[in-house]
Formats: sequence, structure tokens, C-alpha cells
Amino acid sequence: MKTVLKDYGFLFLGALHVILVLMANSFLDAGIKGDSAFYIQIAEGFSSANFFDPLLNWKFGPGYPSYLAIVGSWNAYNIYWIASIQAILFVLVIRKLCKGLFSGDDLRAVSLSLFGLIMLVPNFIMTNATLMSESLCSSIVPLIYYMVFLSKNRHRDIWASFFAGLLIMIRFEMLMFVAIIAFVALIWRQIYSIKQIAVWLSIPLLFVLLNTWKNNMTYAVPNPTSFGSGTVVYGGNNASGDGSWHPHAYFYKLGYIAPEYLTKYEASIDSGGVVEKMINQDALYKEMALAAWTRDSWKQIKAIPIKLLRTLFLPADLDIYTMTAPKQNKGVRIADHFGRSYSMLGNVKHAVFISAHWLLLIGILLGALKLVKIKSSNINYDRFFWVSILSLMAASLVYSIVFYGLPRFNAAWLPLLAINIGFFIRSRIGL
Repeated sequence: MKTVLKDYGFLFLGALHVILVLMANSFLDAGIKGDSAFYIQIAEGFSSANFFDPLLNWKFGPGYPSYLAIVGSWNAYNIYWIASIQAILFVLVIRKLCKGLFSGDDLRAVSLSLFGLIMLVPNFIMTNATLMSESLCSSIVPLIYYMVFLSKNRHRDIWASFFAGLLIMIRFEMLMFVAIIAFVALIWRQIYSIKQIAVWLSIPLLFVLLNTWKNNMTYAVPNPTSFGSGTVVYGGNNASGDGSWHPHAYFYKLGYIAPEYLTKYEASIDSGGVVEKMINQDALYKEMALAAWTRDSWKQIKAIPIKLLRTLFLPADLDIYTMTAPKQNKGVRIADHFGRSYSMLGNVKHAVFISAHWLLLIGILLGALKLVKIKSSNINYDRFFWVSILSLMAASLVYSIVFYGLPRFNAAWLPLLAINIGFFIRSRIGL
């Protein structure tokens, strides 16, 4: 009877999460917006076996469009269907991970941990707009950890390699999470042989080589990533050093770049050469990033704390709402989300999201303090804790120093940290 009740408790919380996702897509973030529309456009091309269209291949990795082509092509890419599938997948992955982390069949611990995750309203129910691929990443990162450390499946190394390759193909910078899991596996002697290392590396390398070949076939350039990466690198290095994303119109007129290079780039736009435009744009943004650091490195260094605070203290993609001209965008701007700058109850919506996100951060801190005080004997949890902490440090530094610091990238690593809430509650009340 107890097991049945525990299962019912878990089912209730899982269903609540899915309902919240659907409500968010209906009322808070309705419609296909931002990057989502382009992801679906690429997926439509893939489902029609159109893999080499220069208009479809330049901006994103092929991982998420391939996933959309599988789950969404037969129902016209219905956003509610896609959001539901991702929410259910997320719930199942977290349940599997928690059952592996906590001893026995203690579904109470699973339910409490999942409850902590459900508190993350902005990061895990906003699966539409620009957050679609990050939502899927939030399921794949814990799944890779499970396969490496907890799974008893005899093919677990192959599965870990496949999911690592898929994660990298969704967003190339997610490689850092794969590297952290591999590092902790090495420290905890989870790597047994050269053959195992070869298996782990095989599928990610295969995917990267296939993407390099695809780019070479499409653009005659063997690029392993995409031609939109320059915008990600350059986004935070703008003229005012405010550490935020801005509309593209501000990028190439900021004075950091040599006039002759800018003239060449603008000529490629005017000539209508699609391939040349994309390749030159990527190169231009990367050159601007280098020039910004070379000519005014102190301004870029001063922007890092601002980007770091935004990445940590703003949930999901709320920073997009403050995507304004550089002269108007000073400081962290968290207070702006509690004001009257946004229509459709934006101030109320954002205040709720930010408050929920801050509750998560408090819960993570309490879980970390509890772990330090009692020195857990559960080696599975100790290992998981260090993967979580290292992921937090790596993501925060990479997104605030190298990249432009949009907080929507939190979605990939926050599930790892959020389980600390469940650990804290479980140990606190003696479950």
C-alpha cells in the first residue's frame, strides 16, 4: 500500500509539472517565437530530406531540429504536443535519476526532489519561445550522468556516448557538461579501460565529423560547429560594455572593427550572396570580439560581473525583455522586471518567475550546507553533488566571460543543482 501511495504522489507531481508547462505555453509564453520558428523551419527541411540548404544550416546545430522532425513532423509541429513530450521526458529522467541517487525504493525522496524542480517555474515550464532546445538539454544532462554513474545496463557506455553526442549537436557549448561528467568519472575511477574511453568518444566524434561534412557540402567550408556562433561570442562585448544581448543592428557599427573589413562585409550583403553573407557575418562578429578585448579590455572585464549576476539571478530567458539599445542598458536590471515596463501583466509575471528562481537558489544553498555538515555516506550523492557544483561554476564562467550571458542557458544545469533541495528536505525531516 505504501508503495502505491508513493507512486500516486509521484504521478501527481509529474502531472502537475506537465500541466504547468501547458499553462505556460497557453497564457504566459504563447505562440511560436524567436528561435523556435527557425528550429521548426530547419526541422521541416530535415523531414523533407533537405539537409544541405544554406538558408537552414548556418545558425544552429542539427540536434534539436532532428529531434523536432521525429516528434513533431506528423502533427504540424504543434507546440503543445512538443512541450508535453519534453515535460514528460523531463519528469521520467528526473525520477530515474533520483531513484538511482537515493537508496532503496524511497519514492518520497524522489517526490520531494521533483517538488523542488517544479518550483523552477521559469526554467522548466517555459518550453516555448527561445527556450525549446535548452529544455531538452535539461533532460539530457541528467540522463548522461545516470548512464555513466548509476545505470546497470550493459550497453550504458554506448548510451552515454549517444546522449553526449546528441547534447553537443543541440548546443555546441554543452560540451563543457560532458567534460565535467567525464572528469568526475576519472576522479572516482569510473573509467576502466582505453576501450571504454574509445566508446565514450566514438559517437560524439562521429556526429561532429558528420556535421563538418554537412557544412562542407553546403558551404564548401569544413566547419565543425555552425556559422552563427560568432553572434553568441560577440553578444556581450558591445560598445557600452553592459554585458547583454542587443539587436544585430548595433553589432557591426560600434567602431571596434577596421573600416575596410566592414565595407567588405556590407558589400557581401548588398551583392545578395547568401553563403558569403553567413560566413562573413560569423567571421566579422568573432573579429569584433577579439578587437573589443584588444582595444578596450578593461570595459569587457567590467562587464563580466554584470553578465555573471544576470546568469545566476535572472531565470530562463527574461533578459530578452531588456534587449534594448546599449545606452539604455546599464547594470543588472533585475529591478526592471518588477516595474511597469512590460505589457500583459509583465511586471507580475516576471516577479513571480524571479521569486521562484530565488527560492531555488536558497534551496540549493541549504542543500549544500546540509551536505557539508553531515558528510553524507552515500557516495552516489557525493559524486552527483560535485558534478552539480562544477557544472554551476563552469556554466557561470563560460556564459559570463566567453559568451553573452543570457540566463536562459541555466536550464541545462539547474536540474542537477535542484535535486539538492530534495536532499536537504529528506535529510532534514529524517525520511
